[in-house]
Amino acid sequence: MFLVSQKEYNVNVGTSSVKGEQRIGCHETTPLHAAAMKGNIQLIQMLLERKDCDASLLDENGRTALENTKDAVKNGRKELVNIVKILENDWRKDEKKIRRKSQKM
Repeated sequence: MFLVSQKEYNVNVGTSSVKGEQRIGCHETTPLHAAAMKGNIQLIQMLLERKDCDASLLDENGRTALENTKDAVKNGRKELVNIVKILENDWRKDEKKIRRKSQKM
């Protein structure tokens, strides 16, 4: 969690499960994906508080952290229900920002 609190740390760097490489961009497991699946609410909140955290990034299966967490809940991981609520709330905030920007144009 210390690294996440450092502004220099890129929270969108993912690790490929195939090669173990670290890369920025989609189709990698990001810290947000990992924290969501582990049920680490404190780390998720720290990540989402950062303006540079991109919750829309996809993992190696082409899925967001929210999509993976919802599936895990459906498959019996009920302890992740609160994680789904946090991630859904973050998505709603992003949608509002996008709408406001498009209305200004």
